Amino acid sequence: HPETHTPRMVHVQQTLLRNSAKRADHIVTVSESCKSDLIDVLHVPANRIHVIHNGVNTVEFDIPFDTRRLNELRQTHAIHGDYIIHLGTLEPRKNLARLCEAYAQLRARRDDLPKLVIVGAVGWSADPILKAIAALGDAVVRPGYLSRADAILLLRGARACVYPSLYEGFGLPVLEAMAARTPVITSNVSALPEVASDAALYADPHSAESIAHAVEQVLNDPNAAAARVSIGRARAESFSWEKSAGKLASLYRDLAN
Repeated sequence: HPETHTPRMVHVQQTLLRNSAKRADHIVTVSESCKSDLIDVLHVPANRIHVIHNGVNTVEFDIPFDTRRLNELRQTHAIHGDYIIHLGTLEPRKNLARLCEAYAQLRARRDDLPKLVIVGAVGWSADPILKAIAALGDAVVRPGYLSRADAILLLRGARACVYPSLYEGFGLPVLEAMAARTPVITSNVSALPEVASDAALYADPHSAESIAHAVEQVLNDPNAAAARVSIGRARAESFSWEKSAGKLASLYRDLAN
């Protein structure tokens, strides 16, 4: 999706990636989806590519829940009542303008819709996103960039995490939402189904109607959402940084021999 990046970034990354792919003895990538892309786009032989998934530190999401701090965050940012959350830089690939379109559709037919909280710094080509957010008025809260501790706390307190990205090499926010025991709604493309498996509800990221429908399913069926949360937490525990580091160390040992 070069259209979601600046021309300079596209030029630099394409040059670096193509040269690196030609020169590298082996390539480590974070998902089977990325491996397929490297084979299809850069024509790298499959036997030179090693998939080592990213991880998550689940202990970070198990510390005692700080209700006082969460209430402070709610008061500071005018988050009243339930909310759904998105975490990530405001940039085109995150598909936030379409998320706002989906949210507007839900607002038109529901009086009980939780607020939409969009956490993250403003990135590049963000004007259409900011306009879409502004059009929704006080139904959307944009706290900006938060400390990791505060972002995790808001994630843990949310009704759902909505992450309708157009493309992800892995999708750490989805894994972190699973670790936080927060229901996940994400896209049915790239590496996202590989990470979330049966723990998420999926939407077509190119369809606001599809995103809205997935959000509504979570809101309408909390029992099904809770079941997916249980699956997601167990799945998150299988993605550890220790496991990732062990696989990378093993690859280096093989190369050294």
